[in-house]
Amino acid sequence: RQRRNLQLEDEAAAVARDLRLPHRANWTIQEAQAAGTADLPGEVDLLVADATNRRLWICEVKDPEAAFAPAALGRHIERFTRRKGYIAKLLAKVSAIAMNPAPAAAACGVQDEMTWTVVPLMVTRAIEPAAFLDNPKVSFTVLDDLPVVLRAEHEPAPGHARIGE
Repeated sequence: RQRRNLQLEDEAAAVARDLRLPHRANWTIQEAQAAGTADLPGEVDLLVADATNRRLWICEVKDPEAAFAPAALGRHIERFTRRKGYIAKLLAKVSAIAMNPAPAAAACGVQDEMTWTVVPLMVTRAIEPAAFLDNPKVSFTVLDDLPVVLRAEHEPAPGHARIGE
């Protein structure tokens, strides 16, 4: 599973690179602290700075195994939704970065002083069932749709990011 996650992280970073968006993959707690973000609760899988739209995307990249049986599907969704699950971790990272987004933007190579909107985004390889729950709190997209989501005029609403909305 870890190998699949790392591969998907590399593929997501390649999307940002292909779009020519400044980005930083695998921004560690130590790098964040050295840059001035003291309370980052974990590594950021992918930071993407979209200076045109003044958006700083904080991406959590996950490639979980598909679940089909009801009990397995419940456990799968819980990994995203429990108190210390993937969504909570992503929101904690967003909160830490939103307090002072300049170091995260600088980690992407953007030195301009500007007001950033810090946007959480869960990136998965396949459509994620947790995106369809009531109040998923963050936007979800699949790798294939990531280019469109990152370049969209508006930020995606929480839940599954639908292309063209």
